[in-house]
Amino acid sequence: MRTTTPNPASSRLNDAKPPQTWPRKVRIASPPCHSHLSISQLRDCDAVNPYAPVANLSCDTAKTRLIHVRLLSMAMTGFFYTFKRPRTALPMGLLKYDPIVRKKVLFLESKRKGK
Repeated sequence: MRTTTPNPASSRLNDAKPPQTWPRKVRIASPPCHSHLSISQLRDCDAVNPYAPVANLSCDTAKTRLIHVRLLSMAMTGFFYTFKRPRTALPMGLLKYDPIVRKKVLFLESKRKGK
């Protein structure tokens, strides 16, 4: 006759704590207390809000390598195609189909209006 012994792993599962909820609560350091200062002193104080973003950090963002261009039909129908091309490449010009005149016509990159 075979006797069964209790599995220690199964008994540990029943006693396990519930999983920790995410994100864990983290104590954030509070800004320095300025309650002892008057209103005029607060206006002159640089450290009123140490968590405020610094306004004068201007940094140039990197330009993308590819740009979107609009190729406009030279049949002056107003039909256009859009493509992506490398920024350093020459302006595009393609022979493509214009459905308004039902022919292949030259499409040239138009100047971009505004930003």
